[in-house]
Amino acid sequence: MTTTVATHGIYQSVLNFALNVQQRLATTTVQESSGLVSTQAAGLGTSSARLLNLQGELSSAERWSANASLAGDRVQVMYSAVGNMVDLASSLKSAIAAAMSGTDTGTTADTLRTAAQDALDDLADQMNVQLGGRYLFSGSDTDIAPVDLTDYPSTTPPSATTADTGYYQGDDQLAAISVSAETRITYGVAGSAGAFETVLRAAALAASASSSDPVDSDALSSAYDLVTTAISKLSALQEGLSNTAGRLTEAKASQDSFSDYLKTMVSDIKNVDAAETMTRVTELQTQLEASYSAVSAILKLRLTDYL
Repeated sequence: MTTTVATHGIYQSVLNFALNVQQRLATTTVQESSGLVSTQAAGLGTSSARLLNLQGELSSAERWSANASLAGDRVQVMYSAVGNMVDLASSLKSAIAAAMSGTDTGTTADTLRTAAQDALDDLADQMNVQLGGRYLFSGSDTDIAPVDLTDYPSTTPPSATTADTGYYQGDDQLAAISVSAETRITYGVAGSAGAFETVLRAAALAASASSSDPVDSDALSSAYDLVTTAISKLSALQEGLSNTAGRLTEAKASQDSFSDYLKTMVSDIKNVDAAETMTRVTELQTQLEASYSAVSAILKLRLTDYL
């Protein structure tokens, strides 16, 4: 039934209200099903620009966290390798001491030379450690093994006093990585470092000692002093790597914490409260039903009812 002159204004008002409720219900129903305030950026209104800025900051924070994590993994492998070198150097020192003192009757010049050569090879293996196909002690030449003993030592016998880095194939440029907009951390150590040079030369010197009994005491005394110094240097090197690892861990934790904060802010803009949205859907459905009932009632009214 059509409306009358008397009921037209009321009818139009109630109908507009019903249509408005229907539109709000449609929007809220989509929000309930998607969990989002809007599936389009335009639907966020003035919050869309803020959301884009927050997402950009979040992307940067996650990238810096990944940088710190990757560098931290590399430093951890370096730390372990240097620790293994300390153990190898300590064993070599004990073998040299036994040969010098003569307390180990089973230790001859030949067996000591073999032990020292094995130590030299094992030390080189530790320095040639890789992670993800990347040589860690080669400086920036990460695709080149840092240690090549083919022409090492450079002199025969090795010098007890002059450094010899003829084994080294890399460069001295250490890696650096950004962990924030303001902070860039340099990490690692090149294979030409004094600790590495000293321990390799000590092993080479012990391996080149005279093969006749008694063992060349001068050469072994020098090798003993060198390996003692090397152990101290390697320990200091390991401590430095530990400090760097600590900085990287702190940097990652800081970026992870900031990322969590940003994610919460992004969620507050993008996502709806599920329970609240469900309640709103129910309320709007009730309002819409009431509006339709009112429209239906108005349509049944006749002007003669009021005469």
